[in-house]
Amino acid sequence: MTAPASPELKPRSHPWARLCILALGASLQACADRPNLPGPDFASGTANPIQISRTQIAHAVAFPAMGSEPEAAQLSSLFAFVAANSVGPKDTVLIEHAGGLSDQAHAETLAGRLTSVGLHPSVVASANVPAGVAQVVVERYEAIAPDCPDWSHKPSPNYQNYNQRNFGCADAANLAAMVADPKDLAMGATMGPQVGDPVTKPVSEYRAGTPGGLKTGSLPTSGGASASGGGAPSGGAGAASGSSAPSASGP
Repeated sequence: MTAPASPELKPRSHPWARLCILALGASLQACADRPNLPGPDFASGTANPIQISRTQIAHAVAFPAMGSEPEAAQLSSLFAFVAANSVGPKDTVLIEHAGGLSDQAHAETLAGRLTSVGLHPSVVASANVPAGVAQVVVERYEAIAPDCPDWSHKPSPNYQNYNQRNFGCADAANLAAMVADPKDLAMGATMGPQVGDPVTKPVSEYRAGTPGGLKTGSLPTSGGASASGGGAPSGGAGAASGSSAPSASGP
């Protein structure tokens, strides 16, 4: 006699489970359809850079064909140009010449005249200057601060955790306001000659047996006496008043 077959069990689905699956699918679809994000400039924090503006103003000085000095009218015009444009020691002043020996001599003559009024000109050759003329070029740099604050983009949503466009804007504005020479933001200054004496001095003294640094006896000891002296500390046995040492003999 065979046993009756057990009834087949069918899985039952709860209506709440279907709702959870639908909600999860909708949230994943929302993440896939997120809006386009800004480009790399937004992510790198360089959305508000300092703008460097360079301007050049020039004045030509003509020299006579057979002379090494400019005429008085040319010099008066040059100094009027310097005064009208408030050219000062912080300005970059170039004296351009055609490249010949006489043209270079003319440019160096002008350099001496401008040096006497506190400027620091440099003499350079240029193919754009005709012979017999020295051109004084004043070059200036200006640091233009970004317009802060910058809320041109909404801070959210930010799915990739990019820096906001306003990030670093105040720092850039402060740097543009404080920099002494805006040209340094465009290019680095030329380094001067390196001096190696401070580096070799300790080695030379060590080899000679005369090391520098703190001298013996320059620091006080814990008792107040100098390490160089061998006497009693200040306020010791020989200088104390109003007190006496106890007698060695008993009563």
